[in-house]
Amino acid sequence: MLKINNRTPLDVKLVPYTDHNSDNFATIIAKGTFSLKDGSKEIIFAEKQRSLVNSDQYFGEIEDSSIKYESDLAAKKIATDIVLIGHAISKGREPCEFLDVTLAVNRAQKSVRVFGNRYWEKPWGAWKISTPEKFIQMPLRYENAFGGGLIQKDADEPLKIYGANPVGKGFWLTDSVQNVQLPNLENPRCLIEKPCDQPTPVGFGFISKSWHPRLNYAGTYDNAWEELQMPLLPLDFDERYFNGAHPDFIVPLLSGGETISISNVSEQGLISFNLPTASVQINLSIKGKAASYRALLDTVVIEPDEQLVSLTWRVTAPCYRDFLYIKEVDIIWINK
Repeated sequence: MLKINNRTPLDVKLVPYTDHNSDNFATIIAKGTFSLKDGSKEIIFAEKQRSLVNSDQYFGEIEDSSIKYESDLAAKKIATDIVLIGHAISKGREPCEFLDVTLAVNRAQKSVRVFGNRYWEKPWGAWKISTPEKFIQMPLRYENAFGGGLIQKDADEPLKIYGANPVGKGFWLTDSVQNVQLPNLENPRCLIEKPCDQPTPVGFGFISKSWHPRLNYAGTYDNAWEELQMPLLPLDFDERYFNGAHPDFIVPLLSGGETISISNVSEQGLISFNLPTASVQINLSIKGKAASYRALLDTVVIEPDEQLVSLTWRVTAPCYRDFLYIKEVDIIWINK
């Protein structure tokens, strides 16, 4: 009988994985919840630890909203996802027309410009963008990024959808853009200027597995796959599919100790903290043979509104058709 010795506060799960080459692996996933205190550079274990998320959780209905929490049960990740769930908040809660939210990992940073609500208008014969309405806080969700479309509810209806973000706004579907709302979230280096502009959506959340460009990595599910490969993953499956953050926030695997800074997501204006330098060690016993692994920190989810940071470590260990022969798993938290 499998015995899991979890010597940490982390929530742990062991899942099997078979890749497109029919090779077998055991994936051990460990998730910790940490408190993000104002003014503190260090994050510590929260009193209440969150469980691993078994399936994608959405902000609203699946067809009409973006993912809030993606399932933690990815078989492996080849890079680190950094995800921010929260709001753009004006400094001192003073109403503003726009502000920039910047997320930095050490010295590498990306910014998203956040506008108040705007519309296309045509006061003097040419299309122009209305003056942004002032706001105090704005949800950082893909519903407020460029995109949109119509969900096909009738076979006779044309399906028009922006594949990189079907739940967004600004992708116009009529002959006129009069009063069409523009996205609130934009790339400050590539702002919308004309109604025909169709920029790449920006944001800080998880990208749905059915959206582009992530969908491009899923592989080809055609007749050849059905006849020769099913139920395995397609031969052209790309493991980048397992990473769910916005492409701007998928970074090389982190090792711990990195500094993360975020501007304009709290009344204080700037949040900055260091990731733990501790490591998670996984020891496996398969058919009496022991193997030891250092888990990789591959998911960072930051929630300033909740003052929480969730960190997930993962090991994908080869087990050569011996998954059922795994007798013991030790999970150890090692402070450096």
